[in-house]
Amino acid sequence: MRYRETWKPVAGYEGYYEVSDAGRVRSIRTNFGNPRIRGLRQSTTHDGYRRVCLSKDNKKRHAHVAHLVLEAFVGPRPAGMQACHGPAGKTQNSLSNLRWDTPEANYQDRARDGNVKAGDSHPMAKITTAVARKVKQSPSSLTARQVAEKLGVSIHTVRMIRQGRIWRKA
Repeated sequence: MRYRETWKPVAGYEGYYEVSDAGRVRSIRTNFGNPRIRGLRQSTTHDGYRRVCLSKDNKKRHAHVAHLVLEAFVGPRPAGMQACHGPAGKTQNSLSNLRWDTPEANYQDRARDGNVKAGDSHPMAKITTAVARKVKQSPSSLTARQVAEKLGVSIHTVRMIRQGRIWRKA
C-alpha cells in the first residue's frame, strides 16, 4: 500500500503555500483562475536545517520547514518550546520525525545523535584534549602560573581546568 501525503495550508500564508506531513512545501498560485501548483526548493542553513523562502505582498521570509510542518499539523509553538528532530536527523522533516519539546530535550537528542560539539571538536576550542590532560595530571605543588608557562596556555585556563569548570572529561 502506498503512503498518501496530507497537505495543509502554511499558517499566515493560506491560499499561497501548503506543507505536507512528509516535509515538502509547495506554492499554490492562480494563473487567470487556474491553480498552478509548484514545489518549493529547499535550501540548507549553515547549521544543517532545511528552509524555504515564502513570499506574500512583496515581502519575503525564510522559514524552517520543521516549524511549518509542526505549526500546520500540531499547532502553534508553545512558549519556551523548540522544534525537535527524531533519530532520522535534522534534514528529515516528516511529521513522524518532529515534535515540540523543551531546549533540554533538544540537547539530549543532539547528544544521542552525536551532534554535540565538545572538546577538540568544538569550534571555539583553544587547546587540545592532550593539553587539558597534562594540566589535570600536573602536580598540585606547581602553581597555575608554572603550569601555564610550561604548557603555553593562560593561567585562567589552568585554573578553570583544575576547578573542573572546563574540560571535565579530558
